Amino acid sequence: MKVKILTYSVLCFILVNLLITGCKPVKEGADGTIELRKKSAEYIQEKLSKHHTDADWFAGKGSIKLKQDGSTLKATAYITMKKDSVIWASVKKLGIEVGRVFVTPDSFFMINRLERSYVAEDVNYLKQQIDFSTGKGNLGDFRALQDIILGNAILDDQKTQVERNSPFYVLIQDSPEMRSSFAIDGRDFRLSRTEILQKGTNRELTVGQSDYKALTTGAIFPYLRKVLMRTPQSSEVEVELNFSRIELNEIKSIRFEIPKHYQRAK
Repeated sequence: MKVKILTYSVLCFILVNLLITGCKPVKEGADGTIELRKKSAEYIQEKLSKHHTDADWFAGKGSIKLKQDGSTLKATAYITMKKDSVIWASVKKLGIEVGRVFVTPDSFFMINRLERSYVAEDVNYLKQQIDFSTGKGNLGDFRALQDIILGNAILDDQKTQVERNSPFYVLIQDSPEMRSSFAIDGRDFRLSRTEILQKGTNRELTVGQSDYKALTTGAIFPYLRKVLMRTPQSSEVEVELNFSRIELNEIKSIRFEIPKHYQRAK
């Protein structure tokens, strides 16, 4: 496995990497359809913010499936995060670790166990590998990665429009450079789907979030993530991450060491 492929696989699941109400905004019709009442963007964003997950510590385990060029990679992913400090991730296949990642706000490290090599770069390397910008910056930004892992919407402060596509309210942010849409379930205001289009490059990113479950902290968390990336220059990439265990605000030990006999990847 080449360093580039492993880097992309690990980053994909990092990318991977995505929310209840007062007055009820929906009415069920006689045929079972959901009729959404007209609501402002500010109202919907306020309701969405109530599902924003904020944690000093995050730890998760899940199965990951990566599809590209007709091939499928299945593995187990482990992610540990200390807020605003570090993101640690490990990918194992049949119980054997194949790669490990260590990200800080200003640096990126990765170990490739199969090739006995490593990557040690500043955070710009990660941004170049992901190479996908949003209204708040590159998805490789540390804070953006945090929100993606926690399943939070990456909304910026620009003007937001609202469309109703039952059962979803769709928040739309449109600029000359990009268009972002966020499908919010009108019944509980949880984020269901994010779509981002870079107009200049025709790069597309879609993130689906589902299987919300209550954690012991009381937070509601999306255990299932489905990510689809399309670019004119490369083949379609599809990633599915299904968490089986989530822990919030439990202090964890984080270990990352580069073996002395490993070679730095070119």
